[in-house]
Amino acid sequence: MKPCLPLLRLVRLLLLATGLLIAGRAAAQISTTGSIEGRVFDRSRGEYLEKALVSIEGTRLETLTDATGQYRLTNVPAGPARLKVFFTGRPAQTAMVAVTANQIAQQDFTFGGEARGRAGEVVKLDQFVVASSKEMDGAAIAINEQRFARNIVNVVSADEFGTISDGSIGEFMKFLPGITSDYTGGDARRFSIDGAPADNVPISMGGFDLASAAGAGTRRAVELDQISINNISRIEINRSPTPDTPGSALAGSVNFVPRSAFERNKPAYNYSVSWLMKDAERAFGRRTPGPGWGQMTYKIHPGFDVSAIVPVTKTFGFTVSGGHSLQYTPQSNVAMQWRGAHVGTTVGGSIGVTKAVVTWNFTLKRTQDIIDAASRVRKDIFFLCHGGPINTPEDANRVMQGTDAVGFVGASSLERMGVEASLTNLTRDFKKLKAPAAKKFGKKK
Repeated sequence: MKPCLPLLRLVRLLLLATGLLIAGRAAAQISTTGSIEGRVFDRSRGEYLEKALVSIEGTRLETLTDATGQYRLTNVPAGPARLKVFFTGRPAQTAMVAVTANQIAQQDFTFGGEARGRAGEVVKLDQFVVASSKEMDGAAIAINEQRFARNIVNVVSADEFGTISDGSIGEFMKFLPGITSDYTGGDARRFSIDGAPADNVPISMGGFDLASAAGAGTRRAVELDQISINNISRIEINRSPTPDTPGSALAGSVNFVPRSAFERNKPAYNYSVSWLMKDAERAFGRRTPGPGWGQMTYKIHPGFDVSAIVPVTKTFGFTVSGGHSLQYTPQSNVAMQWRGAHVGTTVGGSIGVTKAVVTWNFTLKRTQDIIDAASRVRKDIFFLCHGGPINTPEDANRVMQGTDAVGFVGASSLERMGVEASLTNLTRDFKKLKAPAAKKFGKKK
């Protein structure tokens, strides 16, 4: 039997097409793209920049640098590429990068300018005005991060308001819009966002939730007096929820961004020394009364903050911070202090004493002697009479007329004798009741 020629030709065509398809796919697997990576550095601050926008002109490829200033662009077509980096408050920079297929090209950027000219050549500078500061640079970083945030967020640099003498982050937070601080003992310990209570304001440090070990107990509120601002770089206030936002964040959440050694290319050491005082207590260098009864202490104390940010290598660094603050906060404390001095055992009633009874002359003299002795120690005391034969309003009035006492403290005369008299008289009144003759027990009409 002869084979069918048209069928053989069809099989040969199918095999040829399959081979061409496989070869095409193999060729497609040979990549024609590469990658570009590097870091963005700010020479004026000595820090690597976070959220600097890096893009390739003429394409839609772009990315933001991370917390250490690193960026990486993938799937970049092979060949020359013009790379552009933008950061708020700095002029944009561009650089030509040669991209090789399946290779990683390195390109770093440095803001702050470089000296122009060759070695040994005199460089003539243009006219310039020094107008930068630590606070302004910190604000620029915060504004840039807020600009490229994925939701509505307020970002504030911890350097923006200058030095906080006692290191209290609560004193810093109270200047932010929509924040209301809750003071306890003169310290800003908790805060609310747009009226939402402190229990519904989640607080995190570097993305990790904070817990409170102070007076909040089992509540969700975080006590800010346990957090120092000297190791905080930025404060992020998220105003709108994202999928990872806790459900308790009714009006927003707060994240403290700690200082990182990977943000810098050289060590930074900072310190501050201050005197801490309240406006209500200005006694410098001398002791004044308080805080305890009879105590004499200094109310103005020294404080200090120290911090070190030390990058060692590209993959290792450390930060160390410490501080001390002791601040006296005067608070008015008005309370009644009762100090009893009995003139004698109470007389009267069903269980009152019948022996060892003091006379009225003794009562008046002893009461006045007690008043005179106490007045020699303190002048801000008022005196109430008590005990002995003082039982009735008439008795109390007699003592007040004969001494400097201004009132009466009742004990048995009020809590016992008054009840005894009332119950006795009430019982007697009930016992006086007589039934009509016609209703006497056993008598018929």
